[in-house]
Amino acid sequence: MKSIYSKMVAQLGLFESDIMCIASTLDGAMIAIAPEKGDIELWDVATGTHIVQIAIPTVERDSQFNTKENFQEVNSPYSLALSDDGLFVAASFRQTGNIYIWTFEGELLGYFQGEKGFMRDVRFLPGTSLLLIVLRDTRIQLWDASTQKIHTVLLGVNSQQSRLLAKAGYVYNIACSPYSPYIALDFTDKHTCISLLEIGMEREKIVCNKQRSFFWNEARHWNQLQYRQNTQQIYHLSQKAIEGYDIHQQKSVGPIQYAGIQPMSFCFSPQGDILAFADYDGLVYLWDLEKHTLLSQFDALEHVIPEYLHYDRSIQWMNWLPQSHLLATAGIKMTDGSGMTTIKLWQIV
Repeated sequence: MKSIYSKMVAQLGLFESDIMCIASTLDGAMIAIAPEKGDIELWDVATGTHIVQIAIPTVERDSQFNTKENFQEVNSPYSLALSDDGLFVAASFRQTGNIYIWTFEGELLGYFQGEKGFMRDVRFLPGTSLLLIVLRDTRIQLWDASTQKIHTVLLGVNSQQSRLLAKAGYVYNIACSPYSPYIALDFTDKHTCISLLEIGMEREKIVCNKQRSFFWNEARHWNQLQYRQNTQQIYHLSQKAIEGYDIHQQKSVGPIQYAGIQPMSFCFSPQGDILAFADYDGLVYLWDLEKHTLLSQFDALEHVIPEYLHYDRSIQWMNWLPQSHLLATAGIKMTDGSGMTTIKLWQIV
């Protein structure tokens, strides 16, 4: 099964720290990699060559961070996004909450001041250069990267939830459906609330037509909220399972049952028929969503440094490259003597 369904075909880069997030262009030709410490890198998938290195701006040293290690942690990335037109790169950061946006050539266009400990996802609206930015009160700003101006401000969740989340929430995630006019917001504190916004156009302006929230669950520690391709289903990652919600039928889907320990990251094939997810122990599972069966599993972290085995042997991020059979996984330090991390590309056939 392993030889049929998975084969590692390439590695992209070597990094001195863990890889926090990866993103790809709509055609899957280019991938962006954001390590915990260091600059963002853009790579050409077909040739396996490094294209551009984007320097992370420095921030003023806070009095509570008085060591080099802690100071570097201030700029640790949380989320990364590439626009579908292949022109812009955006990233958000953990401790400061700042969001930066660059051109693909590495030119810094601007940044948005954040709040410490307020982590938020960044996404471009599909097919546009509009960057979605969630404010603390759950409203959404659409910032036009091409004009460097605010395009529209959309309402967030209802007022009662907004007051609760603005006070207590600390993780805001976004998923955008390329097939229907939906934006999903995931607000995580002690519980998880997923709110669904339907957007439309009125007089050449984007507006929010309706909104509903569909489930609360236990909190999660990874920013994982994904639309399933070619469907109106959205999935999220809880502590012990991967669960979905069908927007059209307004009912829950799943959860995915398997014999692993704890899911840490997941993504869908370009056709939406296969779910790939990684367990806490570094195993990657390929799940047939139509037949509800396990196709295959393989170890994406065949070699890790022994001291990392005790607390973190996980695939921190996965991305199935669009219009391809390539699955990208980001893991932890290897035992080849270098102590480096890398992106692995797996051919799924």
